[in-house]
Amino acid sequence: MAIKLIVSDVDGTLVNTPQDYSLHPRVKEAIQKAMAKGALFSIASGRPYSSAQQFVSLVGANGPTICNNGSDIVENGRALQSMLLPKEFVKLCVEYALLHPSIFLMAGREEGLICLSTGDPARDLQLCIDLGIDEHDAKKVRVYERSEARVFWESDLRKIIYLDNDVPNLQKIRAEWEEMIQTGRAGYEAHMASSFPNNFEFMPKNVNKGTSMLRMAEHLGILPEEIMAVGDNENDIEMIRMAGLGVAMGNGTEAVRAAARYVTATAAEDGLALAIEKFVL
Repeated sequence: MAIKLIVSDVDGTLVNTPQDYSLHPRVKEAIQKAMAKGALFSIASGRPYSSAQQFVSLVGANGPTICNNGSDIVENGRALQSMLLPKEFVKLCVEYALLHPSIFLMAGREEGLICLSTGDPARDLQLCIDLGIDEHDAKKVRVYERSEARVFWESDLRKIIYLDNDVPNLQKIRAEWEEMIQTGRAGYEAHMASSFPNNFEFMPKNVNKGTSMLRMAEHLGILPEEIMAVGDNENDIEMIRMAGLGVAMGNGTEAVRAAARYVTATAAEDGLALAIEKFVL
């Protein structure tokens, strides 16, 4: 069956790294040829819409955009879906972070990302950059002091991010949260996923790139078997499994490559372009 919809992750898939936003000419050409042939091209990113939009413009994407790891779907500037975390769960996440100073907490709301200050502005900026936000955008992130923490549970949040460059420590924290959610102690079955080794995120229940991709496809009148989804990290696994053709980047994690029907080359080697050329053009 012909591919009618291509859904692509951004960092490590569409572009090489979060620090290198350049779109390789072969990748852009393959995307434009696919759209000229009649396919829709959509971006699915963990980024908020305000940040994902630059990549939509970069490729001239003609399909809706999945952002905040699936919490939001936006078409022509109009929200098709906006899923929010319960405020009591947000409060629990923030209070936990306040008790664990190693955690840098960020959150996604409609206006963009906000973060809870570590008390050191220079460290706050660097941690934003470590999350894959370029320095220009990182300086626009709204920073709240720890005494202003209530802002987080008074806001409509799409996701919460825990970041810690001490990866073994972060893995322990994630294991504790997984146990809290599984046993019901967290009071809410949030979906958890990671976009980089130094972070993990909480999204609304049953929300991920995959479920949002299927909802978007239904809106477009496209069947799951007519979708090709391409990604490289844990937060891409559901969409790779749910698409008719799931493609992992060569630089993808072992779990992503195991979930895919096909493994293409790395982002540095124009793997997205190669997959489009092979299966769509």
